[in-house]
Amino acid sequence: MTEWMALKPDLPSFGDLLKAKQLIEKERAYSLKLGSDKTAHCYLGCRLSENINLDTAKFTGWQKEYNDATDCNKNSKFDPKDYQATLVGAEKPNPSKPFGKCADFCKRTFKK
Repeated sequence: MTEWMALKPDLPSFGDLLKAKQLIEKERAYSLKLGSDKTAHCYLGCRLSENINLDTAKFTGWQKEYNDATDCNKNSKFDPKDYQATLVGAEKPNPSKPFGKCADFCKRTFKK
């Protein structure tokens, strides 16, 4: 956990976190239909970066895994590779491309 805490990105503004929550709620189901769990993380990271900013995408991905590690739910799964997949999407080349490009990029990057 000490190693994970050392990776913690800066906290975004409350407004950006609220936008992130709304975007994730809106697009979670779609992201899960794209293929693998890593594809979903990549896609959401890409969409967050496109629509809000890179820092919010990084923090949101980090926080998701932190929550998985600390929620005392046996069904949660802490996986640092999920965070890495979020970063791949968030840092994808040409982030100004339309969101369909996020799906295409992440499906190519994280083939089943």
